[in-house]
Amino acid sequence: MTAYLKLKPGQTVLQAMEALLNSKLKAVKDSDGNVTFVEELKDSGSAVMTIEEVAALLQKPVSAIREMCKSRAQKGLHPLPFYRVNGKGVRFDRAKVMEWLSGMPERHARPRRTFAQEKKDHPERFCKAAKCLWRVTDRNGKPLKPCPKHPA
Repeated sequence: MTAYLKLKPGQTVLQAMEALLNSKLKAVKDSDGNVTFVEELKDSGSAVMTIEEVAALLQKPVSAIREMCKSRAQKGLHPLPFYRVNGKGVRFDRAKVMEWLSGMPERHARPRRTFAQEKKDHPERFCKAAKCLWRVTDRNGKPLKPCPKHPA
């Protein structure tokens, strides 16, 4: 097994090894005997959570949780509840996160319909040619542009 440890300027090997042991990295050995270090995230169980704890709870990367806290994500259907600390830091109320999590809808509860399925159910909205999926009316019956390949 070969392991590489990059030292900072002025840092000894002993200091680097101590820093590695004190970090959140966990040694994982694979079937071939290779050891890799994986960041171990834990949930502290406290009422106020950090972004790392929420990531561990939701089993998502920290970067995904940061994206969920951006302003455009907060305008969506299910914004993640959080608080800003000193304008930069982010904290989460455990009760509100658990409530948010329980209120999430099932993913893809209703599959999207294809144009072919819609033509089968509503042939009046589409071109009269057999395999043409050009829409000639919208859902409200308002006329759209006629089909360029099959003029009526």
